[in-house]
Amino acid sequence: MLNGGTGESKIPGKSEGKFAMGAAEIRSLGSRILSEPYFCAFLMWQYDSLYFSRPEIQAAISDISKQATSHPERACRRGT
Repeated sequence: MLNGGTGESKIPGKSEGKFAMGAAEIRSLGSRILSEPYFCAFLMWQYDSLYFSRPEIQAAISDISKQATSHPERACRRGT
């Protein structure tokens, strides 16, 4: 999320030349990922207090969290 934006958010990423995802990007990508029944996890592994304190980012994460809660549980298994 912190380096995966298209640039439309204008939120600087953590790496030079990168942009953080905006709320619309979080909702769009999160919804696409969570609409797939074979996904077993949805993780955000890097934290930035300034980014995650933004009200629009909090709202988008809350929306995705609600969708994730209703996603059917599935055991994560390593592909062979």
